Amino acid sequence: MMKVIDRRKIAVSIMLSFAFAVMQIAGYQISMTYNTSVHRSAFFQNIGVLSKVQCILFGIIEGVFWSVILYLLFTLLERIKFPVKEHCGRINILLWFLVSVLMFACWIPCFLAGYPGFYNYDAFSQVPQALYEEVQYYAHHPLIHTLVMGKIIAFGYHHGVDLNDGIALHSITQMAFCALVFSYILCYLRKRTGRLWFCIVAFCYYAFFPLIPMFAMSTTKDTIFSALLLLTVILLHEMCMDMTAFFASKWNVMKFVVISLLMCLFRKNGIYAVVCAVPFIIFLYRKYWRQILLLFGAITILSVASNRGLMWILHADAGSAEEMFSVPMQQIARVYNDYGEEAFEEEELEMIYEGISEDDLLNYDPFLSDHIKNYFDFNVILDNKMDYLLLWVKKGMQYPGGYWKAFLENTYQAWYPGTSIYNEPYADQTFYFDMGMWPGGYRDTKMPGLLNFYEKISTEIYYQKFPILRLFFSIGAMFWVTLFVFGFAVYQKNRPMAAAMLLVLTYCLTVLMGPISLVRYYLVLFYGFPVSIGYLLSGYKQV
Repeated sequence: MMKVIDRRKIAVSIMLSFAFAVMQIAGYQISMTYNTSVHRSAFFQNIGVLSKVQCILFGIIEGVFWSVILYLLFTLLERIKFPVKEHCGRINILLWFLVSVLMFACWIPCFLAGYPGFYNYDAFSQVPQALYEEVQYYAHHPLIHTLVMGKIIAFGYHHGVDLNDGIALHSITQMAFCALVFSYILCYLRKRTGRLWFCIVAFCYYAFFPLIPMFAMSTTKDTIFSALLLLTVILLHEMCMDMTAFFASKWNVMKFVVISLLMCLFRKNGIYAVVCAVPFIIFLYRKYWRQILLLFGAITILSVASNRGLMWILHADAGSAEEMFSVPMQQIARVYNDYGEEAFEEEELEMIYEGISEDDLLNYDPFLSDHIKNYFDFNVILDNKMDYLLLWVKKGMQYPGGYWKAFLENTYQAWYPGTSIYNEPYADQTFYFDMGMWPGGYRDTKMPGLLNFYEKISTEIYYQKFPILRLFFSIGAMFWVTLFVFGFAVYQKNRPMAAAMLLVLTYCLTVLMGPISLVRYYLVLFYGFPVSIGYLLSGYKQV
């Protein structure tokens, strides 16, 4: 039995390590090419972009190195004896409330520094829909978020002096919601791990790590969505710990359905993640396939029906289908920019130029597909779907390298730990967090020094200078922590842990199909970091 377990450990360690090595080398090459690497020391700058031989050599060395490290780490985790928790039990309501109040209090300096809040990302197009009756509702962004955020801001605006009062009210409300969610998670981790010291460390992470309160004050939909997704992950883990007891409790089922439904309504990717994860969860728990299919099927149907109902009530226009074309159009544009018109037949060029001009095609940005998809006439694509599909497949077979480069360069900031977040190549400033404010508005900061600190994190090469600390700000590092926990669960045959991490990974997979890699899209990885570590400390049992 021991030999079988050792072989599993070796196999999982090797697969994870060499996948990591390949992505490390690929990410290094891309970030060095576009000068987005955090490796700004003279040593790495002198090495620069690697040759093919160097890529293979360093890939093998790194793969072997990390295989040994992971094998030893797996062994160490096995030898640390933590209590196995069958279920986390009931959460102490009073403790939950007190921890929430304390966490909210720890965020007050951030609120004062960024007062009235961060009016950023899609709020510019969402808030007017809820603020002015003459503005048509538009389902491109989740209607439930447009309503919740917009109506809170509108209430503060109408009962205050200006829009700043509405933004401040939204900041306070969302901070309270996030404090309740993260405090619930801390109470859950206390029950799950049985380790008070770990919960104290996790509390400090949620209370003081700059990313958490900054997004708690942000108007992006990803703040609430990511919190709800993390709650869904926790509930999924609890469900998988004891399927029989879960489905026997109407309260458990109802709680899971409500949280998951809200999660799906706050971002469409939630539905896609659930649909992608369900077949694997059924495979892990084949005995309960009917109950699982019925549960997630109901969530999917309810989320689609609820969204359609909101569209009918609000008389909202349907959302644009352009997002789903982000990757294909980006890939065709890459082939055009790399190989020119010679890569296309005359009829193919005529079809492409019917949807987008030659000048717009030349605006190709390897990091951001908006420069292509925003200028494509998608009515042309929708009227000739099959022709464009065949064109995309044909060019992919002829120029697979161009397609891979387009996809990797558009996503590498999400899976390579050694990069900074940029919006365009060769930019001098990073785009880690949007320090936005409403047009014509003003930021009435009460703590300018702290605000300056947040601005440095958001737009300057600042945290990147600290070798270990910078990993906590990296999407790629957090992605690999999640993947590592999933790999460890596979090795341990810990199906509840594997199912929980799988939902996060399937969500990340859906985001990779989007137009750009931004921290807000992968916020659940940062929110879930203490949970991932907590699962490693919660005891191991093959369930």
